[in-house]
Amino acid sequence: MVPRTGDTLYDALQAAILVQEEAFEMLQDAMRDGEDATVSIRLSVHNKAIEARYKAEEMYRAELERRGMLVSWTAAAELFRRGFEVMMNRMRRLPQSMAQRCNPQNPLVSYTVLEAEMESIIATAQREYGDTDSLVPRRGGG
Repeated sequence: MVPRTGDTLYDALQAAILVQEEAFEMLQDAMRDGEDATVSIRLSVHNKAIEARYKAEEMYRAELERRGMLVSWTAAAELFRRGFEVMMNRMRRLPQSMAQRCNPQNPLVSYTVLEAEMESIIATAQREYGDTDSLVPRRGGG
């Protein structure tokens, strides 16, 4: 039984998924039992269930796009790039802007420690995200 959420399109999608999965299980049972006539019928039912599921998924995706709830990969990547750029620019300025406040008697020591930590954080982020050359501006660059 598919629990109802009140979102009829989502509920229809969940029902289509359930029907397709059940049809697949029935097809597998018939194939395992070697019932050729049953396999043919259940294969036909399964194929129709797949078509219905794809159509429900397509309709659901289209409605999410219409509502502005889905973002294209390009838009998401651009949003990520802009946020990452802001963070990296601020991260790179951190040692210089904070050294005096961290150690007024010897800001060079603070600068060295902060710069090493900043470089470590950036290196870790770059390893995590792979090649970020196209995402992260370099020092002295745009």
